[in-house]
Amino acid sequence: MNFLSLEEMYQKWQELLVIGKTIERESYNDYILGMTLADEAKLYILEAYRETELSKYRRRGVRNQRSILKEPQEICSRYLHCCSVQLGGESLHIQGGTASPMKYGLQDYGTIQLFLDLMTAGWKIPRWLKKEDWENLQLVTLDVAGVKKLPEYEPNMPVTLQYEPKRIPHFLEKTLTLTVGKSRSFHFLDHQGDEVQCYINDVSLVDVWEDVENQLRDPKYTQGISP
Repeated sequence: MNFLSLEEMYQKWQELLVIGKTIERESYNDYILGMTLADEAKLYILEAYRETELSKYRRRGVRNQRSILKEPQEICSRYLHCCSVQLGGESLHIQGGTASPMKYGLQDYGTIQLFLDLMTAGWKIPRWLKKEDWENLQLVTLDVAGVKKLPEYEPNMPVTLQYEPKRIPHFLEKTLTLTVGKSRSFHFLDHQGDEVQCYINDVSLVDVWEDVENQLRDPKYTQGISP
């Protein structure tokens, strides 16, 4: 650890908004923390996290790409399908996000800084959350599109999350011949018998080892690594 690494970890927000709203569910609670604005706006949600039996099962035995594709899809967060947030009278468009179990981020200085900055801005941790083990929580970060200034918010304002229709994946098992540097279109029949047209815009090869070598030659990357 050095001060260069510390400087790179430090995040300075242009604006920070505390929401602090508990979402009560049958057997657990989720929690809308608030928003930050730097290069882009983000909305943060803490949700209950439990490692599923499906996750444990996937670590056993030999797995290849084909077997992985056939495995049931695990929902890592219910909030990643959120498409918009209604905050009072203002609607915010969500354009993506990430979810990270906090048991893997106990040494994540960025997450700790976020919590400390929220507390500095007036966040009061609810009683039910104070003694909740971080291993039972997951931090969801949603990217909010087109926001130049964070909205106004009062504690009595309603917060409404809207979701996209649930997508159901289907294993196609269709053999294709692709040519590097060229596009390709093809069609198939879905499970209802309707024709679906697909397009592949480009095919390229990636040398992962060359990418790693280029990264290791970058002084900005190697400066913080011990020999």
